[in-house]
Amino acid sequence: MNTAQATATAGLNAMNALLNGGTLSIYTGTIPASPQAGATGTKLATWTFSGTAFGAPTFVSSNMEATATLASNTVTPVANGTGGYARSFKSDGTTPVCDYTVGTSGADINLTTTTFATTVPSTISSFKHKLPAV
Repeated sequence: MNTAQATATAGLNAMNALLNGGTLSIYTGTIPASPQAGATGTKLATWTFSGTAFGAPTFVSSNMEATATLASNTVTPVANGTGGYARSFKSDGTTPVCDYTVGTSGADINLTTTTFATTVPSTISSFKHKLPAV
């Protein structure tokens, strides 16, 4: 399937709007089969999206991409552990939107480190939503 850039942009804008004022949490363990499945692992840290969660999508390589806008890129973890995946939630704090891979490079969400400690602030270095497009 090939998706037109305009179609991918519309889909990405709709998905991104769901996250306005929402949250992003990082958990230990492996990513669940789908966002509809309950979150597994220990919640390590939570970031809050700004009122406008993402900037305007742009075409990069074979994707439409939008960069996350967070209230702060750095938060204090609530538990110790190794980040395994992330989940975003609508502003109601309970409705999941997407699950993401986490790492220090090449992941959906890149962090300065995937090791979380309650005594050391954690920082997201890059986070973009992507939908394939041609």
